[in-house]
Amino acid sequence: MNTKAIMKFKNIPRVFQANHPKVAAYLQETFKDGAQVGTEIEIRVTKPGDKTSMAKIKVSQADADYLRELIESMH
Repeated sequence: MNTKAIMKFKNIPRVFQANHPKVAAYLQETFKDGAQVGTEIEIRVTKPGDKTSMAKIKVSQADADYLRELIESMH
């Protein structure tokens, strides 16, 4: 991966936070103490003119570690 791509990748959390401050604040508050293994996260998506779809995950240790790093990168 080249330097430009790395810098772009590192800015993704900051750009997301700037574009969606309520969602970023919600994630930071919800996972301020980390995500516990076994926590269920449900995501619903409704596209214009389409039905709603849903996905659910149960947080693994690897997920918890990733979420911690993601939330920390938003500070």
